Amino acid sequence: MVYTQPPRYNTNKKSCEYEVEPMRKMSRIVLMVLALGAIMFACRILIRDELFMDSQERRYPDVFFSSYSNHGSYRFEPDTILSSVIQGEVDVFTITDVALAEPIYHPPFQWKQSDYLMVANALHQFVWKETLDEWDLHDIALDGECKSIPNFNIFNVSYYKITGLQEYSAHMIGIYPLAGEGEWGGGGRFPRSIFRKWDYINLAKLVRVEDVLRIAEENGGELARFSVKNRCRIHIGLGPYPYPAWRVSYDLSGSASEIFRIEIDAYTGEYELPTP
Repeated sequence: MVYTQPPRYNTNKKSCEYEVEPMRKMSRIVLMVLALGAIMFACRILIRDELFMDSQERRYPDVFFSSYSNHGSYRFEPDTILSSVIQGEVDVFTITDVALAEPIYHPPFQWKQSDYLMVANALHQFVWKETLDEWDLHDIALDGECKSIPNFNIFNVSYYKITGLQEYSAHMIGIYPLAGEGEWGGGGRFPRSIFRKWDYINLAKLVRVEDVLRIAEENGGELARFSVKNRCRIHIGLGPYPYPAWRVSYDLSGSASEIFRIEIDAYTGEYELPTP
């Protein structure tokens, strides 16, 4: 019978401790480096965050097309542009270097909110070679003469897009169907805070412009414009932040005098008349 000796184990605890200690030190150093890196990154984020910037450092998209670094205007045929865009045509705009013309009233048309947005998307695709699928709707504004409602000859809209951890881009589009012209502006990056909610207009839940106008008319708007024989303008706007309500105002033509105002919840349609 052959006997074998059992394997021998190193029972020298002191020797094991000498081997483990360098590994522990290395782990501590790695953790310290990682912690220091995380602190430096957090400080960099805080320093660059819009929430902690002073008023001179903060920059916001302008409300004027000419203030954007890139801007321009195009003409289109208002009588046929909707059918052309529905068929997938995008090259329906022609560039113009002259100032936008005064509205030329065409036969009555019945553009809806979806029509304005469809043309805005076509213009965006024509100018920037991309659709608005990845852009968030930031604000909407419409303006028109009381005698022409429900037609609005001015439609302005802005779209924002997150382009970095703490920045976003903005594109502004104006559609003037009664003049057959469109305008656009864009360029530049703007700071945003990671500590604030990135809010936008939810089109899927939004009360449409045509319903907003109907609610306003049924609750005092119609009487207000009749009282001045339709010598007035109607302004409808939503945004910028926050988005609690559509704001509708009726103003005397050629004047800032307001004859009627109403606020309508953007998602429920509930309205509130201002107290006298």
